[in-house]
Amino acid sequence: MADAHDEKDAPTEPATPPTDDEWDEEESILTWKLLLGIVVALVVVAVLAMTLFGSSSDNGNVASGDTDTTVDNLANVPAIRDDFTRPDNSSTLGKASTGEDWDAALGTWGISSNQAYVAQKNTGPRNIALVDLGQGDGSVGATASKMVNGWGLVFRYRGPNAYWYIASTPLGDKQTAGFNVFKVTDGVPENVKANCIKQLQDDSKVRVEFSGALITVFVDDKPVCTVNDNYLQAQTKVGLFVAEQGVADARWSSFVATKGLAGPPVTAKPFTPPTSAGGGSSTTAPAPSAPSTTAAPQG
Repeated sequence: MADAHDEKDAPTEPATPPTDDEWDEEESILTWKLLLGIVVALVVVAVLAMTLFGSSSDNGNVASGDTDTTVDNLANVPAIRDDFTRPDNSSTLGKASTGEDWDAALGTWGISSNQAYVAQKNTGPRNIALVDLGQGDGSVGATASKMVNGWGLVFRYRGPNAYWYIASTPLGDKQTAGFNVFKVTDGVPENVKANCIKQLQDDSKVRVEFSGALITVFVDDKPVCTVNDNYLQAQTKVGLFVAEQGVADARWSSFVATKGLAGPPVTAKPFTPPTSAGGGSSTTAPAPSAPSTTAAPQG
C-alpha cells in the first residue's frame, strides 16, 4: 500500500521545454510563410496594375492614318503661345504671350479685339508673320476666329521665296472648304496636296505638324491630309499666312507653335469623295490655282 501511495503522490516530471534550435525552426517556417504571402500579394498587384494601365495605354494610342480619332501630339512639349490679349495695335504683333518676338515678314500685322490681323497688306499676293521655333521639327496651329478664303499658316520659312504654307479655299458650299498644301520654290507656289477636305467654319482649330519629311494637316485635332517631302526640313520659322483675297477679314487667335512633337508623327488617310445618291462618286471642285505671283513679294 505504501508503494501505491508513493506512486500516486510522486510529482510528475515537467515537459521538456523546446530547445533553441526548435524555436528557430518554427520561426523560420513562419517567416517563410509570411514572405511567400507578401510575394504572392505583390505579384497579384503587379498583374492587376499591368492589366489596368496597359488597357488605358492601348485605348489612348492612335493608329497611323486614323482620321476619326482625336490626336494630341503636343502634350508636355515646349511651345510658343499667343492669345493676342494685348491692347489693339495696327502696326505690330509685338511679343507673343510666352515672350518671343513676332516678325512681320510680308505685310503689316496688328492686333484687334484679341485677334491677329493684317493691318496693311503686302504689295505682293501673300502676307506672313513669323516666330522662330529654333528647330526644324514641330508644329504650328491657331484658331481661325474668322475663317475666309486664303486663311492659312506658314512653316519651314527660309525667306520670301522659299517656304511651306497651307491655305483655305471654299469649294462651293460656304461651310465646306479645302485646305491645300503649298511649297514655294524660287517664289513660285506649287500645290503639292490639293483638297484636304474638311468642314470648316469660324473657330475651327487648324494646325500643321512636321517631323522630318512628314507633314500632316489637322483640323479640330484630327488629321486630314499628309505630305511626304523633305524640302526645307531644317528651317525653323513658322507663323500666320493669308493670301491676298482674304486679307480684309481673316483673323487668328489661340496661336501655338511647338518645338518638336510629344510622340511619333501621324499620317492621315487619303480623302475619299462621298458617294452620290445615284450610286456614283460625287465630284469635288478642282483645286484652286496658287495665288498670282505677278507682283514680287516685298520683305
